[in-house]
Amino acid sequence: MNLQCILTTAVAISLNAGIGTDYVDDLIVDPRIEATIRTVGLIPGEKHLASADYYNMYGVLVSVPFTWTSTNPSVAEVDETGLVTALMIGQTEIQPHFGDLSGPVIIVSVQTDPNVVAFVEIASPSDELIKGEKLQVRF
Repeated sequence: MNLQCILTTAVAISLNAGIGTDYVDDLIVDPRIEATIRTVGLIPGEKHLASADYYNMYGVLVSVPFTWTSTNPSVAEVDETGLVTALMIGQTEIQPHFGDLSGPVIIVSVQTDPNVVAFVEIASPSDELIKGEKLQVRF
């Protein structure tokens, strides 16, 4: 008799398990594209594979097919896989895109001499200055 009561209770619980409304409390965020680099220096003929990551509306990394653009394809062109080919001296910007979303710009500087400084990046603890505020830069 005791066993029959336990079995009846177990069956009743399992039948009621799917009844009701389930709520998902996942935080919704703006989808974004992040580039894995911000700058690259190349010499003509040299290649570099640029890459980017797409995070969906839940902040989850998802594999997507990016399209890539170059603002100056005569300096460096970029194909659909993100492969950048340096063609001539100069500077261009490449950028990944997915749907209506554009990722950050990657600066590509092409020089003939690998010992020439292709670009200078200045980092600061803040990305904003208040009017009248000063920031000392050291090299």
